[in-house]
Amino acid sequence: MTAAQGGPAGGRADSDSTGETPGDKPSNLLEQDSGRRTPWPLIAAAAVVGVILAAVLLTSLTDRRDAGADRVIQAVQAFVAAHNGADEARKKETECAGGFDAGHSPFAGKPGRVGLISVTEPHVDGPRATARVTVEPEHGDRHTSVWRLIDTNGNWRVCTFS
Repeated sequence: MTAAQGGPAGGRADSDSTGETPGDKPSNLLEQDSGRRTPWPLIAAAAVVGVILAAVLLTSLTDRRDAGADRVIQAVQAFVAAHNGADEARKKETECAGGFDAGHSPFAGKPGRVGLISVTEPHVDGPRATARVTVEPEHGDRHTSVWRLIDTNGNWRVCTFS
């Protein structure tokens, strides 16, 4: 190509050290390396996405289960608080309707207040739940038993003790 044709005065077209003209170079990196593609970056990205999705799913299931257990613990706390108070209506709100066994209650025959020591192992199975509860009557010995609760219209109520 001559200077009159747009090339340099020496009659040669622009070239780099490889002897290729700018028009001969690939327009992007994929065209330059099209023969050496590997699936590993895509596989790694898919694995990372899979791990993230599994973590989100596991977290949501755990949160849901913990919320049910928390509601059972709150019901036990409300039951003890109601039975330490004088409000009979509040006591009835925390007891299982028709199935509450006051004779087997850890409070039966124990005058005074009852201290709630711990609520452990809450387990929710649909509308039924259990929890291991330790109480200590003001005038009595510490007692641990399994309490059974029923979900009645979204409210957990204490039914039996064993």
